[in-house]
Amino acid sequence: MHSERSQVPLERDYLSCGAIYQSLSSEDLQAFHQYLKRTSDIDLQDPEEHSQRTSDIEFQTKMTIKATNGATVTLPCEATDAKDVMWIKRTQQGKNNLIYLGGHTFGSTDDFVYSNGNLAIAELGELHQGLYITTSLQQFQDNSVATAYNVICDESCRYINYTVDYGSTIILPVDYSLRNESDKVKWSTDSFYGDITETGNKGKYNLQQNGNLLIRHVDDNDNCIFHCKLYDSIIYYSVTVKSEPVYR
Repeated sequence: MHSERSQVPLERDYLSCGAIYQSLSSEDLQAFHQYLKRTSDIDLQDPEEHSQRTSDIEFQTKMTIKATNGATVTLPCEATDAKDVMWIKRTQQGKNNLIYLGGHTFGSTDDFVYSNGNLAIAELGELHQGLYITTSLQQFQDNSVATAYNVICDESCRYINYTVDYGSTIILPVDYSLRNESDKVKWSTDSFYGDITETGNKGKYNLQQNGNLLIRHVDDNDNCIFHCKLYDSIIYYSVTVKSEPVYR
Protein backbone atom coordinates (compact mmCIF):
# COMPACT_ATOMS: atom_id res chain seq x y z
CA MET A 1 0.00 0.00 0.00
CA HIS A 2 1.41 3.36 -1.02
CA SER A 3 1.39 6.19 1.48
CA GLU A 4 -0.16 9.58 0.75
CA ARG A 5 1.93 11.79 -1.53
CA SER A 6 2.08 15.56 -1.40
CA GLN A 7 0.58 17.57 -4.23
CA VAL A 8 2.99 19.33 -6.57
CA PRO A 9 1.68 22.19 -8.77
CA LEU A 10 2.31 22.05 -12.52
CA GLU A 11 3.95 25.27 -13.74
CA ARG A 12 3.74 26.16 -17.44
CA ASP A 13 5.20 23.41 -19.64
CA TYR A 14 7.65 22.00 -17.11
CA LEU A 15 7.82 19.77 -14.05
CA SER A 16 10.68 19.90 -11.58
CA CYS A 17 12.32 16.54 -11.10
CA GLY A 18 13.17 17.62 -7.58
CA ALA A 19 9.48 18.16 -6.84
CA ILE A 20 8.64 14.72 -8.20
CA TYR A 21 11.46 13.19 -6.18
CA GLN A 22 10.21 14.82 -2.98
CA SER A 23 6.62 13.71 -3.57
CA LEU A 24 7.36 9.98 -3.95
CA SER A 25 6.05 7.68 -1.26
CA SER A 26 8.48 6.17 1.23
CA GLU A 27 8.20 2.80 -0.54
CA ASP A 28 8.93 4.32 -3.95
CA LEU A 29 11.77 6.40 -2.56
CA GLN A 30 13.39 3.36 -0.97
CA ALA A 31 13.16 1.43 -4.23
CA PHE A 32 14.60 4.37 -6.12
CA HIS A 33 17.54 4.66 -3.72
CA GLN A 34 18.24 0.94 -4.00
CA TYR A 35 18.34 1.26 -7.76
CA LEU A 36 20.69 4.23 -7.60
CA LYS A 37 23.03 2.29 -5.32
CA ARG A 38 23.34 -0.43 -7.95
CA THR A 39 23.85 1.90 -10.89
CA SER A 40 25.65 5.03 -9.74
CA ASP A 41 28.12 6.52 -7.30
CA ILE A 42 25.74 9.12 -5.84
CA ASP A 43 26.26 9.62 -2.11
CA LEU A 44 22.78 8.86 -0.79
CA GLN A 45 23.82 9.95 2.69
CA ASP A 46 24.12 13.54 1.46
CA PRO A 47 20.60 14.82 0.65
CA GLU A 48 21.91 18.22 -0.44
CA GLU A 49 24.21 16.68 -3.04
CA HIS A 50 21.42 14.51 -4.39
CA SER A 51 18.96 17.42 -4.43
CA GLN A 52 21.45 19.58 -6.28
CA ARG A 53 21.92 16.91 -8.94
CA THR A 54 18.21 16.34 -9.49
CA SER A 55 16.32 19.55 -8.79
CA ASP A 56 17.29 21.27 -12.05
CA ILE A 57 15.93 18.58 -14.36
CA GLU A 58 13.01 19.78 -16.45
CA PHE A 59 10.36 17.49 -17.89
CA GLN A 60 8.94 19.15 -20.98
CA THR A 61 5.51 17.95 -22.06
CA LYS A 62 5.91 17.03 -25.70
CA MET A 63 2.46 15.83 -26.71
CA THR A 64 -1.15 15.19 -25.81
CA ILE A 65 -2.62 11.79 -26.66
CA LYS A 66 -6.38 11.30 -26.96
CA ALA A 67 -8.13 7.99 -27.59
CA THR A 68 -11.56 6.48 -27.09
CA ASN A 69 -12.55 4.41 -24.08
CA GLY A 70 -11.18 0.86 -24.28
CA ALA A 71 -8.46 1.67 -26.82
CA THR A 72 -4.92 0.34 -26.49
CA VAL A 73 -2.55 3.28 -26.11
CA THR A 74 1.21 2.72 -26.27
CA LEU A 75 3.53 5.39 -24.89
CA PRO A 76 6.99 5.07 -26.46
CA CYS A 77 10.27 5.60 -24.65
CA GLU A 78 13.42 6.84 -26.37
CA ALA A 79 15.77 5.01 -24.00
CA THR A 80 17.58 2.16 -25.73
CA ASP A 81 18.05 0.00 -22.64
CA ALA A 82 14.75 -1.06 -21.05
CA LYS A 83 16.55 -1.76 -17.76
CA ASP A 84 17.43 1.93 -17.60
CA VAL A 85 13.84 3.19 -18.07
CA MET A 86 11.82 5.02 -15.45
CA TRP A 87 8.09 5.79 -15.76
CA ILE A 88 6.16 8.11 -13.43
CA LYS A 89 2.44 8.86 -13.59
CA ARG A 90 1.18 12.20 -12.34
CA THR A 91 -2.53 11.92 -11.57
CA GLN A 92 -5.18 14.61 -11.98
CA GLN A 93 -5.11 14.97 -8.19
CA GLY A 94 -1.46 16.03 -8.37
CA LYS A 95 0.07 12.80 -7.04
CA ASN A 96 3.20 11.29 -8.56
CA ASN A 97 3.33 7.50 -8.75
CA LEU A 98 6.51 5.63 -9.63
CA ILE A 99 5.14 2.79 -11.77
CA TYR A 100 8.21 1.34 -13.49
CA LEU A 101 11.95 1.49 -12.84
CA GLY A 102 14.80 -0.61 -14.17
CA GLY A 103 12.66 -3.61 -15.10
CA HIS A 104 10.63 -3.53 -11.88
CA THR A 105 6.97 -2.56 -11.56
CA PHE A 106 5.41 -0.73 -8.62
CA GLY A 107 1.80 -0.71 -7.48
CA SER A 108 -0.95 -2.33 -9.56
CA THR A 109 0.35 -3.84 -12.80
CA ASP A 110 -3.01 -4.94 -14.21
CA ASP A 111 -3.51 -1.79 -16.28
CA PHE A 112 -0.08 -1.57 -17.90
CA VAL A 113 2.08 -3.69 -20.18
CA TYR A 114 5.80 -3.02 -20.60
CA SER A 115 7.65 -3.93 -23.79
CA ASN A 116 11.14 -2.72 -24.76
CA GLY A 117 10.78 0.19 -22.38
CA ASN A 118 7.46 1.29 -23.88
CA LEU A 119 4.44 1.62 -21.60
CA ALA A 120 1.11 0.35 -22.97
CA ILE A 121 -2.31 1.01 -21.47
CA ALA A 122 -4.24 -2.11 -22.43
CA GLU A 123 -7.77 -0.67 -22.15
CA LEU A 124 -7.89 3.08 -21.78
CA GLY A 125 -10.37 4.45 -19.25
CA GLU A 126 -10.94 7.63 -17.26
CA LEU A 127 -8.78 6.34 -14.40
CA HIS A 128 -5.80 6.21 -16.76
CA GLN A 129 -5.94 9.92 -17.55
CA GLY A 130 -2.99 11.97 -16.40
CA LEU A 131 0.57 12.93 -17.20
CA TYR A 132 2.99 10.07 -17.92
CA ILE A 133 6.68 10.93 -17.67
CA THR A 134 9.49 8.76 -18.97
CA THR A 135 13.24 9.15 -18.75
CA SER A 136 16.30 7.00 -18.38
CA LEU A 137 18.24 6.89 -15.15
CA GLN A 138 21.21 8.40 -17.00
CA GLN A 139 19.08 11.35 -18.11
CA PHE A 140 17.78 11.70 -14.55
CA GLN A 141 21.31 11.97 -13.21
CA ASP A 142 22.55 14.22 -16.03
CA ASN A 143 19.77 16.81 -15.59
CA SER A 144 18.41 16.12 -19.08
CA VAL A 145 14.95 16.81 -20.44
CA ALA A 146 12.64 13.82 -20.41
CA THR A 147 9.45 13.06 -22.35
CA ALA A 148 5.93 13.49 -21.02
CA TYR A 149 2.55 12.44 -22.43
CA ASN A 150 -0.75 13.98 -21.37
CA VAL A 151 -3.22 11.08 -21.81
CA ILE A 152 -6.92 11.89 -22.23
CA CYS A 153 -9.86 9.52 -22.69
CA ASP A 154 -12.18 11.03 -25.32
CA GLU A 155 -15.19 9.13 -26.67
CA SER A 156 -15.31 11.31 -29.78
CA CYS A 157 -11.93 10.05 -31.04
CA ARG A 158 -12.02 7.89 -34.15
CA TYR A 159 -8.27 7.34 -34.14
CA ILE A 160 -5.49 7.71 -31.59
CA ASN A 161 -4.86 11.44 -31.73
CA TYR A 162 -1.48 13.08 -31.10
CA THR A 163 -1.22 16.85 -30.61
CA VAL A 164 2.40 18.00 -30.85
CA ASP A 165 4.38 21.22 -31.12
CA TYR A 166 5.82 22.32 -34.46
CA GLY A 167 9.43 21.18 -34.75
CA SER A 168 9.14 18.39 -32.18
CA THR A 169 10.62 14.94 -32.59
CA ILE A 170 8.00 12.28 -31.89
CA ILE A 171 7.64 8.50 -31.91
CA LEU A 172 4.54 6.70 -33.19
CA PRO A 173 4.47 3.24 -31.59
CA VAL A 174 3.42 -0.21 -32.76
CA ASP A 175 0.51 -1.69 -30.78
CA TYR A 176 2.14 -4.44 -28.69
CA SER A 177 -1.09 -6.49 -28.69
CA LEU A 178 -1.22 -6.83 -32.48
CA ARG A 179 2.39 -7.49 -33.40
CA ASN A 180 4.34 -10.71 -33.46
CA GLU A 181 8.12 -10.45 -33.60
CA SER A 182 8.08 -11.96 -37.09
CA ASP A 183 5.63 -9.37 -38.45
CA LYS A 184 7.05 -6.83 -40.84
CA VAL A 185 5.80 -3.36 -39.99
CA LYS A 186 5.06 -0.84 -42.75
CA TRP A 187 4.25 2.81 -42.23
CA SER A 188 2.46 5.16 -44.62
CA THR A 189 0.51 8.41 -44.53
CA ASP A 190 -2.39 9.95 -46.41
CA SER A 191 -0.25 13.00 -47.26
CA PHE A 192 1.69 11.18 -49.99
CA TYR A 193 1.52 7.92 -51.95
CA GLY A 194 3.54 4.85 -50.97
CA ASP A 195 5.19 3.54 -47.84
CA ILE A 196 7.47 5.65 -45.68
CA THR A 197 11.08 4.70 -46.36
CA GLU A 198 14.00 4.75 -43.96
CA THR A 199 15.99 7.98 -44.05
CA GLY A 200 18.64 7.12 -41.48
CA ASN A 201 19.63 8.57 -38.15
CA LYS A 202 19.72 12.16 -39.42
CA GLY A 203 16.80 12.15 -41.86
CA LYS A 204 13.12 12.91 -41.44
CA TYR A 205 12.02 9.36 -40.62
CA ASN A 206 13.69 6.58 -38.67
CA LEU A 207 12.10 3.12 -38.69
CA GLN A 208 13.21 1.68 -35.37
CA GLN A 209 14.07 -1.96 -34.69
CA ASN A 210 10.96 -2.46 -32.56
CA GLY A 211 8.73 -1.21 -35.40
CA ASN A 212 8.12 2.28 -34.02
CA LEU A 213 8.30 5.27 -36.36
CA LEU A 214 10.43 8.22 -35.24
CA ILE A 215 9.58 11.52 -36.95
CA ARG A 216 12.00 14.41 -36.62
CA HIS A 217 11.05 18.09 -36.79
CA VAL A 218 7.32 17.67 -37.39
CA ASP A 219 5.81 20.32 -39.66
CA ASP A 220 2.60 21.03 -41.56
CA ASN A 221 3.20 18.06 -43.86
CA ASP A 222 2.87 15.77 -40.82
CA ASN A 223 -0.57 17.19 -40.01
CA CYS A 224 -2.29 14.05 -41.29
CA ILE A 225 -3.22 10.41 -40.68
CA PHE A 226 -0.39 7.87 -40.31
CA HIS A 227 -1.03 4.17 -40.98
CA CYS A 228 0.87 1.41 -39.19
CA LYS A 229 0.36 -1.76 -41.25
CA LEU A 230 0.92 -5.21 -39.80
CA TYR A 231 0.16 -8.62 -41.28
CA ASP A 232 -3.63 -8.37 -40.94
CA SER A 233 -4.19 -5.12 -39.04
CA ILE A 234 -3.85 -1.38 -39.53
CA ILE A 235 -3.43 1.14 -36.70
CA TYR A 236 -4.36 4.75 -37.43
CA TYR A 237 -2.71 7.74 -35.78
CA SER A 238 -4.02 11.26 -36.29
CA VAL A 239 -1.28 13.86 -35.82
CA THR A 240 -2.12 17.52 -35.22
CA VAL A 241 0.85 19.88 -35.38
CA LYS A 242 0.54 23.07 -33.36
CA SER A 243 2.57 26.21 -33.99
CA GLU A 244 2.07 27.25 -30.37
CA PRO A 245 3.00 25.26 -27.23
CA VAL A 246 0.42 22.68 -26.21
CA TYR A 247 0.35 23.75 -22.54
CA ARG A 248 -0.13 27.25 -21.18
